Amino acid sequence: MWLADALGLESAPFDIFSVGGIIFVTALHVYPFVFLLAVNALRSLNPSLEYAALIHGASRFRVATRIVLPLVAPGILAGALLAFVDSIALFGIQAMLGLPKGVHTLPTKIYSFFSYPPRFELASALSMLLVVLAVVALYIQRIYLGRRSYVTVAGKGARIEPIRLGRWRWPVFAVCQAFFAFALFLPTIVLVGVSFMRSVAAGFSTGNVTIENYAQIAGTESLRLAVFNSLWMAATAACIAVVIGALIAYMDLRTNYRGRKVLDYLSLIPLGLPGIVLAVALVLAWIRPPLILYGTAAILIIAYVTRFIPFTVRTANASLRQVHDVLERAARISGATWFRTMRSITLPLIKSGLLVGWILVFIQAMRELSASILLYSGGNQTLAVAIYNLYDEGYFPTTCALATVTLGITLVAVVIVRVVTSRGRGVSA
Repeated sequence: MWLADALGLESAPFDIFSVGGIIFVTALHVYPFVFLLAVNALRSLNPSLEYAALIHGASRFRVATRIVLPLVAPGILAGALLAFVDSIALFGIQAMLGLPKGVHTLPTKIYSFFSYPPRFELASALSMLLVVLAVVALYIQRIYLGRRSYVTVAGKGARIEPIRLGRWRWPVFAVCQAFFAFALFLPTIVLVGVSFMRSVAAGFSTGNVTIENYAQIAGTESLRLAVFNSLWMAATAACIAVVIGALIAYMDLRTNYRGRKVLDYLSLIPLGLPGIVLAVALVLAWIRPPLILYGTAAILIIAYVTRFIPFTVRTANASLRQVHDVLERAARISGATWFRTMRSITLPLIKSGLLVGWILVFIQAMRELSASILLYSGGNQTLAVAIYNLYDEGYFPTTCALATVTLGITLVAVVIVRVVTSRGRGVSA
């Protein structure tokens, strides 16, 4: 709208409520998958390969395209596949930007089948299609990475020299800042700004500033309950996931039980299951006697634990790998029981890793929507569901205020993760 006014156009040059808008916002949401895996691939790359090419007269561009890119391609592809799996499972972005213009996707169509009268058979059929897409994507990723590793010999021990960009330094910096402006800065500024508005139509003006939106959150029982529900459900799910994840990691690394490797692999499968697919499965599993959990807080906690347990398994696994089992063996030889050894030696040494896993699950559960939208009941509304419902009803300032509250909680959790990670960096036993 601002571009239309500035350029004198009759309408906006692009419409965010469209397929293109959904793709654009989804890309901003899932790019960290590609970024993190590409960074790991680059860090494991042996710089001597680049130096050898440069010594033989190759240009920086040729080195990047003929040596670096092929070596980090598996990492980029792995990130792209993870981004694909996450994208097909997204509900919030697709519902908010697609439904107003009648653009349906598999998650939003599945959600529509839960309206009265519910059609569980159609929801299940579409859910199976999502499962197939996710499994195929994960299978391709596993096959490709199994054939080729992006870790090169001596990559971790070599010294990496930064590339001098010269005159391209500021243009590259400008491009990066423009990206983060769209992905982070501008959305956050608008989110916080609108949360203090009386009316969105009045725009940013002195007379339109108010704190009534936050007062409404504090004064509305259902919204207060949504904040409370998300906090205790996310915390409970994180605690359960940490315990289960630590046990799976311990069985994998410290025991000789047959099938322990399969258990570790099965714990990663939820990464490929879209939340809405998991919700459909839980509804069908717990909607009939003898144990009816549909509509209770328990089914939401089960969903959160199932979806996000891979985070705790991986963090516990990484922490246990840093602790030599000779410490536990010494304790057992000295007469300590297994429980005493775990309480006095193993758990204190891996507690920082477990805390990181706890916080990761807590953050994910706080903002989970795709499963929560199908599983919640009147008294078990969560923050993500409350934000979506407020948006759907047109209460944009209050929606932004509640989203800002969620953002504040998330930022506190992120700070804790950074502090814990920095304290534990480089520590091993």
